[in-house]
Amino acid sequence: MWGTVPDWISACAAVGIVLVAFFQLKGIRTQIKTAQEQVEQGNKLAGEMREAAKIERTLAVCSRYESDVVVERCARILQLAYDQGIYQKNPARYKHETVMLLNFLDTLAIGVEQNLYVDELAKDHMGPIIRYYELRYLNADTLKALDIPKLDYQCLFNLANRWAATGTTYRAAAQLPA
Repeated sequence: MWGTVPDWISACAAVGIVLVAFFQLKGIRTQIKTAQEQVEQGNKLAGEMREAAKIERTLAVCSRYESDVVVERCARILQLAYDQGIYQKNPARYKHETVMLLNFLDTLAIGVEQNLYVDELAKDHMGPIIRYYELRYLNADTLKALDIPKLDYQCLFNLANRWAATGTTYRAAAQLPA
């Protein structure tokens, strides 16, 4: 009825194996849960680092307007020519400077469109500046005089109009840093 000693030993060993397996599975479950939490924390940290890098990229490209010597030189030449009425008479004479400045601004617009930069941060820094240059140099008459297709700066044009529609204010030329 109670079986033989070897049967008892086998039964006890089987129960022991089941108990060991139970505790091992419980430990594995805890390890998996801990690993999932670590992955979630890592993903959250990676997302925060990506957002911080995006902010840094945005600030860097915006600061180029004032720190890049080529952009600064082109902006000053164009401003002086415009203030003296020379630009309006012969915009083609300043095509190089106009294209350089518009290319810089288009780079920002493309980056915003491709989500490389923080849109609202770029808008806070560059919105009025882009609007100013868009009104002055990205109009149909100027582009025609410079023989530049509007499509060449479509991203810039779209961004300027979108920002203008969402509250970016235009500042007079005298208030803008050149």
